[in-house]
Order: sequence, then structure tokens, then C-alpha cells
Amino acid sequence: MTELKGSKFFILIAAGLVFIGVAGWKYMDFNAEKEYIAPPPTKNMPIITPPTSPPTGNTGGVAEDSITEESATGGPSKVQPNTYTISMNSSGFSPANLTIKAGDTVRFVNNDTTNHWPASDVHPVHAIYPEFDARADIIPGGEWSFTFEKVGEWGMHDHRSPVTTGKIIVE
Repeated sequence: MTELKGSKFFILIAAGLVFIGVAGWKYMDFNAEKEYIAPPPTKNMPIITPPTSPPTGNTGGVAEDSITEESATGGPSKVQPNTYTISMNSSGFSPANLTIKAGDTVRFVNNDTTNHWPASDVHPVHAIYPEFDARADIIPGGEWSFTFEKVGEWGMHDHRSPVTTGKIIVE
């Protein structure tokens, strides 16, 4: 067997190191945790359609008809909750950040030509505020409402486009 000398030996060592580096990189990339991307809607997936009449009762969360606060005279007074609208379109949520009071309702309206799905963070499980999840596509022209009962800062995203984000601050 002949010995490898000089440049032949160096080339063999360099090729071996390149091979080991590529194999290790492929192995690590293959075993890396992959981001979950939701599949496109199917025929059997529920779709929220635009209402044909005003909803009755609560359309999200577990809100009371109103919140009781102390009035300036010291007695309880009824404060009517407000309803806010967030538009969903190709540019994202508008407004992307909204400050409301506990008991207020946010109406998400799809003003786009594609489906949207508003939900609380973290994608894809929506575990930060699990009730704040449309759980289905909002079709173009459709809407979904949610009444926020929990005080806090609630990150949100579009489940169909997780890079589309916003925040609801509930005081």
C-alpha cells in the first residue's frame, strides 16, 4: 500500500471534513423542531359565515349583560359594555393594538378576499387565552365576536398567517 504524501493527503483530509460537516448539518437540520403550519381548509372544516340577523346573547366568552361599577355618588351603577371592530385584511389587523375594558366585545370583520382566523397567542395552540380563538376560518365578508372577561395583555395572531399579529389590552 502506498503512502499518501503532500497535497494528496491534504485533499483527502479536507474532503473528509467537508463530508462530515455536510452530514452533521443535514442531520441537525432534519431533526430540528419544525414550525407547525396549519393545513389549508378542507370540505369538512367548519367555516363561520356572515350572520343574517343580529346575534342573540353572548357571541364569545362568558360576559354578563353589563358590568357594575361604583358611581360618583357611591352607589352601584350599570356601565354598558362597548363593542369595538377590528378589520382583517391583507395588511393585517386594523387596529393591530386595542385597549378595552373587561366585558367589552371585539368584532373581527374579514374585509379581505381570503380566509382569516383570529386567535390568542401562542401559535398554533392558542394557549395564552384559549377561549379567544375563532376555532375556524372567517370567510371573506364574515365576522366573529369575542367578549373579553380576563384583564391583561393578550397577544393575538391570524392562525392562517401567524406573522400577522396584534394585541388586545383589557383593563
